[in-house]
Formats: sequence, C-alpha cells, structure tokens
Amino acid sequence: MNRFIMANSQQCLGCHACEIACVMAHNDEQHVLSQHHFHPRITVIKHQQQRSAVTCHHCEDAPCARSCPNGAISHVDDSIQVNQQKCIGCKSCVVACPFGTMQIVLTPVAAGKVKATAHKCDLCAGRENGPACVENCPADALQLVTDVALSGMAKSRRLRTARQEHQPWHASTAAQEMPVMSKVEQMQATPARGEPDKLAIEARKTGFDEIYLHFAPTRHNGKPRAALSAASTAFVNGPARCITIFRSGLNW
Repeated sequence: MNRFIMANSQQCLGCHACEIACVMAHNDEQHVLSQHHFHPRITVIKHQQQRSAVTCHHCEDAPCARSCPNGAISHVDDSIQVNQQKCIGCKSCVVACPFGTMQIVLTPVAAGKVKATAHKCDLCAGRENGPACVENCPADALQLVTDVALSGMAKSRRLRTARQEHQPWHASTAAQEMPVMSKVEQMQATPARGEPDKLAIEARKTGFDEIYLHFAPTRHNGKPRAALSAASTAFVNGPARCITIFRSGLNW
C-alpha cells in the first residue's frame, strides 16, 4: 500500500507551519529568498471556521500517472513520484488529479527560458526524519499513514462500532472508548491550579502569624484526605505511584 499524509481538520490550527517546513526541506533546510520561490507541496485551506491541509494522496491507481504521456510519474517505494528529467510540463497530471494537489512550477534554465515541471508531495524522500510537515506540525494534525497505521485505525473503529448500543435486544450500557486528545486539547482540558487563602497584607505587616490560612471544610472537596491516604499505599504500590497520587491530591 502506498503511504500518504493525512490531515486532521479538527486539530489543524491553520498556522502554515507545514508549508514552511515543506519548502525548507526541499531547499537544504534554508528559507527561500522571495515569495516567487515559495512552492510548498502541501497547502493549508481555510473556509469560515474550518481549517485543514491538503496534499497528494499517493493513489494506488494514480490518475496522474495514467495520464502522463511520457511516463514521468511512477510508483516508487510505496509512493507516487515525479521524474523531473522526464517531465515535459504538459499539465495532463494537473487536469487528472481529483484532489487538485498537482502543480506546474516554472524554473529558469537559460536567458529568457524556463522549464515547466510537475510539482507534488514526494513524502520528503531521502529525508532521515521523514516528512517535514508531519515533524513540524505544532498541533500533531498531520500523520504519515502506512498500511500498519491504516489497519490500526480500521480496527479501532470496528471496536468502537461494536461497543455502541444499536441492537434493540442489547440491554446493557455499551462501554465508551476514551477519546484520544492532542497535546493542545490536553492543555486546554487541564483545570487551573487554585491557591490557598492568605492572611491580609495589612496583618502581615504588624505580626508574624502564619501567612497561609487553614483550609475550610467547604474548600478541600476531599482532596487533602485523598492525598494523605496515598501515603499509606507507598509500601504497596511503590514510591513512584505514591508520588503521582500525592501530587494529584494536592492540586487544589
């Protein structure tokens, strides 16, 4: 199966970091000198509140490869690649691509002359760390999909479907799969840390009483008790587990 880049529109920030990373990966990790030379092989699309990245799907039966009259587009190492030496710039692949990800780029070759060649995602072939767009996406919205990853996604969805309660004779409540959250979503879901009440500033100036006030029963919500109970499990669950529970219990 051909590998391809998959974008998650729910996680995409529309920051264009993937476009910049793509251009730099094909320019010896250097920024281009002008907008005229900025030709990313992945494009961020924004429509109203929706954002996503679009790039070549590396189709199994690629229409661009079938339409090329000179055999410049072929299947190489589980991907669809363009041979720039064979490309004649006829634009047949641009017309044939159902996703609109093929482009024609004009490159100066001599005084007053340019060479037109097809331009598309090559999965950063030869790059040690794989596709630059996937590596540099700050929201983890891009993923390099292989046959193993695709099979895992299908298995996960089959499991989720099996757990859902659709059969009328099924009386029990279906177990819901825990959602997989990105780093951004995890940070947004983290509750803000509270602070204990302190002695008034004027009272601190005239005495040496304890600055932090005692916690009222209405504030602790049982968390101090949970933190103290964690200490009794240290010898059973080990110190690492105890520290984790203790810290979570002290997060007032």
